[in-house]
Amino acid sequence: MDPLISMNNKMITVQEADHLLRETIPSQIIDTVPLTDSLNCIIAEDIYSDREMPPFNRVAMDGISISYEQYENGLRTFPIEGIQKAGDPIKRLSNNSNCIEVMTGAVLPDQTDTVIRIEDLHLDKNQAIIQNEVIIKKNQNVHKKGSDIDINAKLIKKGTNINPTHIGILASVGKENIKISQFPKIAIISTGNELVEISDTPLPHQIRRSNVYVIEAGLKNIGPVKINIFHLKDDRPTIEKNLEKLLLEYDTIILSGGVSMGKFDFIPDSLIANGVQEVFHKIQQKPGKPLWYGMKGDKKRVYALPGNPVSALICLYRYVIPHILSSLHISEITKYSSINQQEIKFNKPLELFQPVKVTSSTEGILKADIIKGNGSGDYSSLTQTTGFIQVSQNNSDKAIGSSLPYYPWTIW
Repeated sequence: MDPLISMNNKMITVQEADHLLRETIPSQIIDTVPLTDSLNCIIAEDIYSDREMPPFNRVAMDGISISYEQYENGLRTFPIEGIQKAGDPIKRLSNNSNCIEVMTGAVLPDQTDTVIRIEDLHLDKNQAIIQNEVIIKKNQNVHKKGSDIDINAKLIKKGTNINPTHIGILASVGKENIKISQFPKIAIISTGNELVEISDTPLPHQIRRSNVYVIEAGLKNIGPVKINIFHLKDDRPTIEKNLEKLLLEYDTIILSGGVSMGKFDFIPDSLIANGVQEVFHKIQQKPGKPLWYGMKGDKKRVYALPGNPVSALICLYRYVIPHILSSLHISEITKYSSINQQEIKFNKPLELFQPVKVTSSTEGILKADIIKGNGSGDYSSLTQTTGFIQVSQNNSDKAIGSSLPYYPWTIW
């Protein structure tokens, strides 16, 4: 299937939609940010160790370092000939019958191989005496050079979401500036004359805007995205003029509403009039059938979601967010499956996206309980859910105990 050819208003399968999205991933935009600004960004380079870790034989306990051979020969009292502090250059034991006092984190002195912790010693003037009941093992309390990481070992894979542990690794290898995959600049647009601001008191025929804020919240879950929110009335000239401006400024446009077959659903034609190439419109699924997706050039992508709240949210998590993450070359996107706990009665020739509440059993198995709502306009029922499952037309998917793909409302 040629991804650059519109489906000519043909209703496609979920699998065909996935294929077309995979084939039209936008070009990656690379940026460089300081280490201190890289948290939650997607790293765009593999990170390798520039030295062994630890880079020296490291003392793991406060105490003394000795030559184990002397202990093995029966020596239990060791004159202290110096101190090895953390951060000091390596010292050398001049007499193998002596010891050097050492601090945690210090380099292990030369000619020594074993550290005895201070709790196992009796210190008498300038001598360290091993307590009678203590048993010493060779190399104890020594963190061996290179035992954690070898030189040139891959530490972080390209496409990793940077968390606080990665920050420590990046700092340890001297990465002051980090190459990251830049999140697209996103415009979220609601359409419809019936919508008013959340601060307004709606008239009987009006409702407050909510979809755009849910979409914004879902996108902010994936990382430091730059988002602006707009609203357009159901007027084709106004829609076309505003879309022309927004397509110049934003990499990604997500619309809510105006994509069905109604007399005032102007979005598809207005996008095409602005040079956006339709890739598909309408998918064999419930809810979210009217989803529209198009592209303009290598970088700009447009997703026009249905106006019904549940439909919009499911399309966002099932298609839009995974597609954006794919454009960032995420190395690992976790995939979940859950065990269905109720029989699903759905006989239409469509794939079903069913909101569920998932719990984990003591064995770690995800169990999905169906949460019934009052149609795709019922937001309130979603507060009881943790995500949704995907149910194919295959009857075996609808049986109790079936294992089904699960899409949680949380990304990471």
